[in-house]
Amino acid sequence: MTDTLIVVQARMQSERLPGKALAVLSGRPVLEWVVERVRALPFSLLIATGDTAENKPIIELADTLEIQVIRGPENDVMTRYGMALEAYPDTETIVRVTGDNPLTAPELIETIVKNQKTNGADYAFALKAPYGTSADAFKASTLRRLVEVADAPRHREHINTFILDNHLRFDITGVSIPKALKRSDVRVTLDTADDFARLQAIFGYIQDPIRADVLQIIEAYDQLPSQLKASPFPADTSFL
Repeated sequence: MTDTLIVVQARMQSERLPGKALAVLSGRPVLEWVVERVRALPFSLLIATGDTAENKPIIELADTLEIQVIRGPENDVMTRYGMALEAYPDTETIVRVTGDNPLTAPELIETIVKNQKTNGADYAFALKAPYGTSADAFKASTLRRLVEVADAPRHREHINTFILDNHLRFDITGVSIPKALKRSDVRVTLDTADDFARLQAIFGYIQDPIRADVLQIIEAYDQLPSQLKASPFPADTSFL
């Protein structure tokens, strides 16, 4: 056990693509790809899901993967993170990973965590990373405080938004990454049927999806036919 905890948040409910966390992508559920890509990191790891019966398949997959699960309120994600911190009381840095990003990059997580710890930031994220490869890190003591004071539904469901809405009260660090990786035009998250088709094609270009680094992911994306590439979309403000 380390002082850094990765929490993979996942649930079956989704307005645009229900069940996306367990959609089978290149022979494995999306959530399994997420777990297998990050589990080699030298950090503690668990899955946080909702406490409704609908999420039972996520719990079953976690059991198969031998990953601890915490179940909490379906729409109160903040409470789930509070439960995670209660389970790991020695945590100093907590990393948010979402279960709909099958190409989450361990190298970016390591960079973000190192920077957050070095600077003592309340919140840290990677600048201009491909959308769907990154994560964000919180000082555990800050997140413990947010569990108690954040009360708006938006802040309970999207745990970084209280910090962003009150940015002058927090130490926020945008972590610089190598220029070759600054490709915010690259979209490899899973939120729609078009995203799924794109990911299927990308996985076809990647020899080892579990170990592929960000540069390999970008190279695979750049090989896509134009109709599979993401149309211009508003910047991901959850990391700004």
